[in-house]
Amino acid sequence: MTNNMTDEELRQFLKDNKDRIAALLAEDSEETQVDEEEERDKLHQLKDKATEVNDKMREKASEAKDKVKEKASETKDKTEEAMKDMYAALMNPEAHKHFVKMGMEFFMGMSQILSKAPIPKPVKKFQEDIAESKAEIDQKLSWIAKLLENDDDNRDSEEFLRALKIDIFHDEVFVFTPKGDVISLPQGATVIDF
Repeated sequence: MTNNMTDEELRQFLKDNKDRIAALLAEDSEETQVDEEEERDKLHQLKDKATEVNDKMREKASEAKDKVKEKASETKDKTEEAMKDMYAALMNPEAHKHFVKMGMEFFMGMSQILSKAPIPKPVKKFQEDIAESKAEIDQKLSWIAKLLENDDDNRDSEEFLRALKIDIFHDEVFVFTPKGDVISLPQGATVIDF
């Protein structure tokens, strides 16, 4: 059969075959209803299975959560007990004596090791500088002590201070900058040094 039917021919064909077409559509409708019911049943079964699996998963998760809480509680109790034991041990006077003794032994051992170790050059230089500055300070302090011993009661305090300044700072010259700052220069310094 070809598709070259006119509208009139199509109307006549539908009119003649009306009963057959209705029967075919009714068959399709019944099959469709049966298929839809089967699909609904399958969906209900899947939903029931999913709900069952979900319930099992929730139950297992709840059990795991309870186990974790129990384990955490046990761990917390054990940790608290260990901390109490450690605190009691550290607060024990005998333990204090032991730790002090250990510390002293360690310190003495380290000092023996360090006394035998070679001293690095920068440290030696620093020690020499300290010794020189100490000697210089000792010299100035001894001079002040001598000055105080030789001071006779007839000198007035201004004269004493002037003599003290001259003697203490005999190797330095003090210069005022235009801004009023004081700069210390060695004796014999020139304007160029300023």
